[in-house]
Amino acid sequence: MLTREDFVKMLTAGKPLSEATIRARSSYLFKLYRDIGNEVDDLSFLNVYSRVITHVNKSKSMEARKTKLFHILSLVDSKAGKGVDAQAKKQFRAAATRARNQSMTRTAENYATQDQLAMYVPLADMTSQLDEGFKRLFEHYELPLNAKKISGDDFNKWDIPSDRKNIRSFARDLQKLMMLACYVYQPPLRSDWSTVEITSAAINRLRADQNWLQILRGGRIRVLMNKYKNVKHMGAQAVEVDSAVLKRYLRYWVKEKELLVLRRKIWIVEELPFNRC
Repeated sequence: MLTREDFVKMLTAGKPLSEATIRARSSYLFKLYRDIGNEVDDLSFLNVYSRVITHVNKSKSMEARKTKLFHILSLVDSKAGKGVDAQAKKQFRAAATRARNQSMTRTAENYATQDQLAMYVPLADMTSQLDEGFKRLFEHYELPLNAKKISGDDFNKWDIPSDRKNIRSFARDLQKLMMLACYVYQPPLRSDWSTVEITSAAINRLRADQNWLQILRGGRIRVLMNKYKNVKHMGAQAVEVDSAVLKRYLRYWVKEKELLVLRRKIWIVEELPFNRC
């Protein structure tokens, strides 16, 4: 019986792949194996093309089906895939090519899918909803919305042994809004916000294998991207946080986190997405 780690080893035996790619591919391939593999000890389950393609086609999204086909193709074309029948490999390649061509045609025509249209929210509407969300949160806790950082008095006011409304519940609710704010108030940076660590150190003192949220004097904040999917082609990037609103909330949030650490509210700190260096 194969494990997820077995699929990770198969994928890493070939050309170098990013951690995110390995994680995504191994996750789907292991699920595919669990669903149709009948607990065999090799990749022979991939020889039954009809069962595999039926599993792939359960996804309603064409892009999702294309991605799954290329996950499978990466495995059958690896060293571990030598045991897969040549006919099955040919069928997978043909299916992946068809899916890619369909995707390219749709991209060229620039038409949104029905799923995309159903989920679409204009940026102006999302920004308005987020503004209102911050306003409601701060009003609920009777905190000044325009403060640059949480004061000791405000922190102490809610540092109480309540299981419903206290500084920890405020931190959780603020965290949820902050993660959305990073993508709405600032142009998107893929999905890498959760990988950054917070620092005020100079750039030449920072590890080059880590992503950083660098808080500088004078109000500047930068995102230093050293580790992301296309870094080999695009190189390390320093992205200035332009939104004054986002910078204010980030500074407020960082100060609150520092107080949580100082007051030994360790359990909530472990749930926060950015780590303090």
